[in-house]
Amino acid sequence: MENYVPFAISGFGELFYYRKLTEIDEDICMIDIQYRKIETIVWNLESFFEDFLTNEEDREEWLKESLFEKAIAELGNLKENEVFTFTPVLAMGGNMETKYLKKGNAQIYQDIVFQMTM
Repeated sequence: MENYVPFAISGFGELFYYRKLTEIDEDICMIDIQYRKIETIVWNLESFFEDFLTNEEDREEWLKESLFEKAIAELGNLKENEVFTFTPVLAMGGNMETKYLKKGNAQIYQDIVFQMTM
């Protein structure tokens, strides 16, 4: 859809996209691939960059910042098109600990998780 523009992916594969709702209304949503749900994060693009990304609590809640930092320390930096993958996926009993993380291709991981959680 032309009013939906994906623009970012988290280190764990969640997708962020911009929606133009009306001439003056917009929001930023996140697709939580682990649980197949969509969450509205903020109500405009400016707020995403100026408020959401600068807020430590938001980064922890939505981006899993401390787990991401720990994963980098233990597993190394991600390469282009890579994300940290939960094995098993969270909806299937995985856990948000680094011992359940591996690195994988973002697009393949998203596809597999979507298929598993249908």
